[in-house]
Amino acid sequence: MIANELTLFNRLKTDKCPLPTVAIIDSQSVKNTPTATEQIGFDEGKLIKGRKRVVLVNTMGHVLWADVRPANLHDGKAGVLLWEQAQVLNPIMEDLKLVYADGTFGGHFKARLELIENIEVVITRSSIDDQPLDSKMVTYKWRWIVAAMEWNVRLLGWVTTGG
Repeated sequence: MIANELTLFNRLKTDKCPLPTVAIIDSQSVKNTPTATEQIGFDEGKLIKGRKRVVLVNTMGHVLWADVRPANLHDGKAGVLLWEQAQVLNPIMEDLKLVYADGTFGGHFKARLELIENIEVVITRSSIDDQPLDSKMVTYKWRWIVAAMEWNVRLLGWVTTGG
C-alpha cells in the first residue's frame, strides 16, 4: 500500500522506528448521503441515521486502517471488526503494543486486544489540562490526533461534493 510506504518514510524522516508501536482508535457516526443505501443504521446515542466511520491512526496521525459500518453497531464491536481486517491486511501494524481509545471501546474491544492480541488498551478519561474556557469541545490526550484527522476527512468530503 502506498499509504504504508509514506508512513514508513515519514517515520524514518522524523527519527522514529519505521513501524508504529502506539495507535489511537476512534469512531464517528455520520448521516448517510442520498446515494448511501447499504450499511445504514441508527446510532441511538447520537440520534443519527447513517454510518459509523472507525479509524485507527498512529501518533503522527497516519491512517493505519479505516472502516465503515452501520451506525447502530457498537464501537467495541466495530473496533474488533476493524482490527480483524487490519491485522490480516496491513503488516505495518505488527509492532503495535499500545492503543488509546475512549470509553466506548472499553468492553469487548479492550478485552479482545489485551487477552488475545497482548496489546494494552488505555481508555482516556481525563482531559488535557488548560482547556480553553470558551470551548464546547473537550480535548483528551492522544485522541485529538484522530479528531484532527476526522476534520480533514469532513473537509475533503465537503470539497469533493461541492459543499
